[in-house]
Amino acid sequence: MGTWRIKLAVGALSALTMGALAVASGVADLAEAFPQVPVTLVQMLITAPILVQTPVTLFGSLFCRWASKKQLLLLACIFFVIGGLTPFFVHSFPVILAMRCLYGAGVGLVIPLTASLTAEYFQGEERAAVMGLNSAVGMLGGAFYTYVGGQLSVVGWQYCFLAYLIGLPVFVLTLLFLPSGGKAPRSISQQREKAGRLPGSVFVVAVTSLVYALLCLYQPYLSLCSKYWHGNGCTVRPFLLHCQYLWIFRWPIV
Repeated sequence: MGTWRIKLAVGALSALTMGALAVASGVADLAEAFPQVPVTLVQMLITAPILVQTPVTLFGSLFCRWASKKQLLLLACIFFVIGGLTPFFVHSFPVILAMRCLYGAGVGLVIPLTASLTAEYFQGEERAAVMGLNSAVGMLGGAFYTYVGGQLSVVGWQYCFLAYLIGLPVFVLTLLFLPSGGKAPRSISQQREKAGRLPGSVFVVAVTSLVYALLCLYQPYLSLCSKYWHGNGCTVRPFLLHCQYLWIFRWPIV
């Protein structure tokens, strides 16, 4: 199987990782739709997936003992679609919150397994290029969810969840292009790479990524802007922030 197929499947999976932002612009409408629910709990629709995603990401690789990476990624896509789309059809806040947690579990499986596949199938500069491609696709996905989710929330708070339909073509690409089995394990000498100190740019990217995550995910910035800014302002500002980050930290993809 050509490596371009694997690149396409892994890149498509990376587009799922920032999906929590699709709901951000609709938080104000959600608060109006559920006036009996505290606003802080409504904001949990953004943070709850991340809280679930974190432990699943840390221990997700352990599930490879019982299932292949492809099976787990297909399951992650199913979690993504079901957890993302179910709130469009229901009007029960506990059910919506539970589905957001299910969605977070799906994303939590995607993150470590895509990184594992990248390390398994690619080496050297090609691996670095694929990692850069995955990061770029993830940031572009964040811009997509923020903008499209904001535009759909203008129609109604339920419609922002339709942004998660993107999980369906990703499921198909994973099913068709991702190999079922893993590559044969390399010898110890082949697995060893030349040790050395990390370049300073790595730490710059890490710190900037942390600040970026705090601004876009863990602070109520997006939900507050959707509450006080109306029209395109609540979607264009986060959209431009994502595009700016994507431009600054662009990597070669070929």
